[in-house]
Amino acid sequence: MAQLIGGGLVQLIVSNFDPLETFLFLNGSHVAPQDLESLTIVIDGGETEPACSCILSRYEVGVDGKRQTQAQNLFPCTVEIVAMQRRIRVSAEVADNPESAVVSLGLLADGTDRPISGAAGFRFVLSDGLLDCKITWNDGTSEAVLPQMP
Repeated sequence: MAQLIGGGLVQLIVSNFDPLETFLFLNGSHVAPQDLESLTIVIDGGETEPACSCILSRYEVGVDGKRQTQAQNLFPCTVEIVAMQRRIRVSAEVADNPESAVVSLGLLADGTDRPISGAAGFRFVLSDGLLDCKITWNDGTSEAVLPQMP
């Protein structure tokens, strides 16, 4: 079983969309697809309820021998996602603090990350055949980062 210690690296590669096929690695250790229930990243700098989380929910066998779901906040860490010809990188130095988070989309010509600016929120969801990623801008409009799945 892969364990992630704060400051680690989460890598998600989406290699096929119909059916959805993913490869998830925690600090270089593969998480079997049948063990992955969901991966959700939420960064929201809202004044009333700010949020900064990267929740991995996976299936594990409990002490009673039954399969159960266990959820864990992976922040602080860096998450790299490659999907639909897009590269997304999310880093948070402090869990539950959106001011510590940096979201990057793609690369600059020199190979470094291209951080986004002007965003009020970011959401990524991978769950049961669903793959969705959106940015909410400071003016309240939202934009899909990934095209709609076929």
